Amino acid sequence: MTQTDFDFKPKKMSIRLMILEAMADGLWWRLEGLAAYCRNRHNTWVSDATISARLRELSKQGHPHETRPRGESKSPFGPVEYRLVR
Repeated sequence: MTQTDFDFKPKKMSIRLMILEAMADGLWWRLEGLAAYCRNRHNTWVSDATISARLRELSKQGHPHETRPRGESKSPFGPVEYRLVR
């Protein structure tokens, strides 16, 4: 038997774990930055909406995050940055 006889694919990391891995440094992240991290580090395309949903799930599972407005915009719908609460 040769190695090509096996149909082996490495198991992909879940998006929640990718986000936890990225945010473990305690720095502020934008959704676009987290998406770029997943794409570059794990070769996985993830939308901003998916990342936002996973952040909400992580908060419910005991990994809360905090937000702050990015830039001069004080609008609640403006750009926001996220980081895990330590």
